[in-house]
Amino acid sequence: MCLDALCSRAACRRARCCRGQPRDCLTRYAPLVPEEARDGVKAMLDGLQGGVDFDTLLDDAPEIEDLAEWTECVRACAARAQQRKFR
Repeated sequence: MCLDALCSRAACRRARCCRGQPRDCLTRYAPLVPEEARDGVKAMLDGLQGGVDFDTLLDDAPEIEDLAEWTECVRACAARAQQRKFR
């Protein structure tokens, strides 16, 4: 869900993953993620537990596209912020 990009900790943003307490980060930052993207994560986890391959999951769970759009948007914003930082 790109929670690392939303995190206030520089170490998490640099590493592009949680460098603190993942459960705390999830509690703190997941509400900032659109519900549709959170539904995409849930669909992926359900598919993983059910042994569904990714292509089938994409066909059966359109909310995964919402997650992909959210991820792309957050990463693009983070990249633009990084570029502005070094100007």
